[in-house]
Amino acid sequence: MYKKIKRYIFAMICFTVVFKSFAVCSASSEESNLKKYERIIKQENKNEEDKKDYIVITKDVKDKKEILEAYKDADEKNCIEVNKSDTLLLEDLSAEQADMLENMNDLLIVEEDGIVCANKVEEEDVKTVIDEEWNIEMINADNLDLQSEGNSRVKVAIIDSGVDIGGDIPVYRSINFIPEEENVSPLFCDTTGHGTSVAGIIASLGEESNVKGINPNVELYSLKVLDDNNTSPVSRIIEAIYWCIDNDINIINMSFGTPNYSVALKNVVREAYDKGILMIASAGNTNGSQYKTEYPAAFGEVIAVGSVNSIGEVSGYSIKEPIVEIYAPGELIKTTGYFKGDMIVSGTSFSVPHIVGIASLLWEKDMTCSNQFIRELIKVSANECVDDNSGKSYRIADAEYALKIYEQFKETYDNNKNYKDIYNDNEKLEIDDSVNYVEGRWYSSLSKGIGHKTLADNAAEEVLGTTNSTIAKIVKRGATYPDKNKNEYYTLYGMTNNPQWHGNFKKTNYFACYIYATKLAI
Repeated sequence: MYKKIKRYIFAMICFTVVFKSFAVCSASSEESNLKKYERIIKQENKNEEDKKDYIVITKDVKDKKEILEAYKDADEKNCIEVNKSDTLLLEDLSAEQADMLENMNDLLIVEEDGIVCANKVEEEDVKTVIDEEWNIEMINADNLDLQSEGNSRVKVAIIDSGVDIGGDIPVYRSINFIPEEENVSPLFCDTTGHGTSVAGIIASLGEESNVKGINPNVELYSLKVLDDNNTSPVSRIIEAIYWCIDNDINIINMSFGTPNYSVALKNVVREAYDKGILMIASAGNTNGSQYKTEYPAAFGEVIAVGSVNSIGEVSGYSIKEPIVEIYAPGELIKTTGYFKGDMIVSGTSFSVPHIVGIASLLWEKDMTCSNQFIRELIKVSANECVDDNSGKSYRIADAEYALKIYEQFKETYDNNKNYKDIYNDNEKLEIDDSVNYVEGRWYSSLSKGIGHKTLADNAAEEVLGTTNSTIAKIVKRGATYPDKNKNEYYTLYGMTNNPQWHGNFKKTNYFACYIYATKLAI
């Protein structure tokens, strides 16, 4: 009996020693893991040009917390949480540091933070005047009854260069994801006009301008990610999409793209799709070397949209791959511009909001329908066209026919079926080969021997709403400049004197000041 007790005590002591040793080893392993992160992150890099930003996707929250901890004491380096679970943005790392992080077992992937660009065709020194919205007529959205049948409005997020608040576009909420622009007033946050032009096609009321949107009944969210050059890092796009997931957005308009695949972007797109969000993106514009559908449009979860002109032909600059799911007007489109004026725009960027508008009309009939249901209905109701040169078919969206077959399609809808031949719209596509537009070109340099109008001559006309709004851009950038350049102009940025005159909206009642200044002027 005594020997048995002795053996039992000895076994317990051995177990305790082994357990404590294991615990110590585990703690030591965790500590060394953290130290390893710190060593990599604090490693000196003398080549400043080699420093870039990297997106890191960790396997779990624990790894994420350790990296955040390792970054705490790093000089002149930032670590930004892109989402709440597993994604980080690490700033100013060398390629060597990124490789070392990626080789650690605890990390899933490390990728360079790429750049996306708006898919707008720049028409420099071109003025165009178009009298009618031929684009709305082509997709048969000009004579629709826009009364919502449900109690809820479709929540549409435009991830773009921002949407100016005021005028004809009813913005429900405006969020600026660009760090240095936290003090820029939403009144004129869109310095390029890209996002405002996109929004006008979807939701302009047509009361103060000559542009009427497809569905002004939507609940519109402006998420600014594109900068003054209409570009954005991929990490900022990811952050905006996660915001959409957290805020129960129904449809996301993405009029931008990148030719480079990103695992981090793919992950958030998949998550958004699984949450029931319908994502619609521009397929991209050819530029002489890029002929592939760009991301995020190239992802299977996203509707890729191409551009057609006023006679229903695919635009010369539009991507034409089979992956392009649907086409919509995107060439010489009349839409909203600066200061309640109109703009004429081109690019697959502006084909996207046509599909977003149609999708919102369909979805507001029954908000319980799935994103895939809306996607299939848009496809099967589209007009089928054939390219005379290639013989390949493509489909142009049709709002009226989609609404017409809605109930019948809903009764027979099955996610696993192909409905293309069942609900084919045999009506002839409405085209307009006599769109009334005029183009005028002039040079801005006297050295070219042609001469040009002065800034003052053009100013009034430009600000009041011409299509090539160069002056309006200058006015808007001047208004936002003091609020964005913190380091160079701290006195202006700090708004210690007269913040009301250029709209520091967080520290003053800008509207009251604007009214007061107007009265003084009169």
